Amino acid sequence: MCGIAGVIGSFEDDSDDILNSLKNRGPDFQNFYQINNLVFFHSLLKIMDLSENSVQPMIDQKTGNVIIFNGEIYNYNEIRKKYFPDSIFKSDTDTEVILKTYELFGNKVIEHLKGMFVFAIYDNKTKKVIIFRDTYGIKPLYYSSLKNNFFFSSDIKTLLKFKKVKEEIELNEKIVVSFIGNRQLFKNNETLFKNIKILPKSSIIEIDTSTKKFSISKYKSNFKQFDNKNYQNFESLFLKNLDDHILTKHDKIACFLSGGLDSSLLASSLSKIKTNKKIYTFTALQKDLFESDNAKKINEIQKFNPTYINTEDINFFDELEKVNKINFQPSVDLSVIVHKKLCEEVRKKNIKIIFSGNGADEIFCGYPSHIYSYFAYNFKKNYNIFKLINKILSFKKTNAKSFLDILKGTFVQILPLKLINYIKKIQLKKKVSHLNISKVNIQNLNFYDEHDLEKFKNVKKNYMDSWALQNYLDYEDKNSMYYGIEIRVPYLDIELEKIINNYSLESFFSEGSKSHLRKISFLPDIIAKEKRKSGFAGDLNLFYEKYYKQILYKIENDFNDIPLINNKKLRDMFKNLKLENSEIFFRTFSYGIWYLNCFKEDE
Repeated sequence: MCGIAGVIGSFEDDSDDILNSLKNRGPDFQNFYQINNLVFFHSLLKIMDLSENSVQPMIDQKTGNVIIFNGEIYNYNEIRKKYFPDSIFKSDTDTEVILKTYELFGNKVIEHLKGMFVFAIYDNKTKKVIIFRDTYGIKPLYYSSLKNNFFFSSDIKTLLKFKKVKEEIELNEKIVVSFIGNRQLFKNNETLFKNIKILPKSSIIEIDTSTKKFSISKYKSNFKQFDNKNYQNFESLFLKNLDDHILTKHDKIACFLSGGLDSSLLASSLSKIKTNKKIYTFTALQKDLFESDNAKKINEIQKFNPTYINTEDINFFDELEKVNKINFQPSVDLSVIVHKKLCEEVRKKNIKIIFSGNGADEIFCGYPSHIYSYFAYNFKKNYNIFKLINKILSFKKTNAKSFLDILKGTFVQILPLKLINYIKKIQLKKKVSHLNISKVNIQNLNFYDEHDLEKFKNVKKNYMDSWALQNYLDYEDKNSMYYGIEIRVPYLDIELEKIINNYSLESFFSEGSKSHLRKISFLPDIIAKEKRKSGFAGDLNLFYEKYYKQILYKIENDFNDIPLINNKKLRDMFKNLKLENSEIFFRTFSYGIWYLNCFKEDE
């Protein structure tokens, strides 16, 4: 895992400044390559080839093509054996394999890669730079096109090291409102800066180095590795996929373990795979959270090497500013801070690879709206209210949600999408009534994007593309990279998803949410039978109670000149805070902290 950046156009900046801004992402080596009006920057974290041969930018001496790469290709050894059995390689890296595979297949190189990645290739023949982003958007890529220049990087903070980008910096108030009111940070691939975009997942961007003109195209992965004849059941497929993700020359691996279904299955699966690597777990303990007790039990059962942190020991007020600086964006809730603190502990153990359960809810349908849209889909087949009630009552045996909550959510999903968005806009206007939003057109902020006409598929696509997943992946990447750690997310695998999507819709909910995961035989019973779903967002009430004076002082003294924020209304909201406004206030306060770091730090 590494950091990359580049500029196509006139380069007038300090190379050392650019490389230093990437150093946390790749502490092992920093380098750049310049030719004509192109500069590539790279900061290396060694994962596979631990020698000096893995240094980037990497140049193909035969073609003159140049690559910078951030990510991990899990099947690079298979590619090497299949297409280059007699070739001599200078390194044992996936980077060199990508470079040679691009020579064979051009942009169709993407069809042969299993992994998480962003890589940029300078094609010496066409004089173009081509940037590829992985299917799920696990690795980030930001870009800015202005003043006849094209800039890109793994981090926004690195982009702002380019003077031309920083000179044009402007707050994107629409995305601020989307973040505070709808919890959506990357709406339509925009960011909090008007002149900075995020390259969509499953995308390729081509930039002509002469004209600086660029085009973005989407690709659909046709990657296929598993032979269904050899892997007849889901369990064997799941383990094979996880085994692929263990690829590393380091002798220690780790797993975030919350005590919930996704992380508990992931940790238990690692113990099933025969590996000579030591397995460590990292858990945040929160008082009165049932999942914390489950995590301790899993560690005892599997005999892992556990590390625990107590959330009561975290100074959330000070850490909020720190994590907003690391991520260069406001935190959506306290879980971002907890994740940062866990990454600190991973670094202390000198562990380079850690597994995350991110993506399981999206792939295996674990969120409430998955459940509601599933029942709405069933109701629309016959419009029989009695069958719907019986189906919900049957489902209730394996789920902790109340009957009325499920019924209410189901009827919302029965409504036409335009009507739901209309209602959501009314709710949004109320949620952000404490802000000065006269310049923001809320009518342009749809909560649901229309990815598919079929409601269940559309909900699933919104979770994957428009809602929380991209934000989760982004802060996981930035927190971990800050400490020189690579996070792997094996639930987000294209072939696993393709196989799962061939199963019936009913099979996703036959034994509660995420039924396919609950049926895996080696999942401990204490997890498989657990109906409740907690999720860690931190105790906001405790946060407000503990840091009341500091928060109020910050608002009264530092928040007087921040766009969108109405200081008096925000103070009044905080002094009379209600449950329904708790999360809205936190995101507003987090935005204020972030704005001061980004726009006021140099003043």
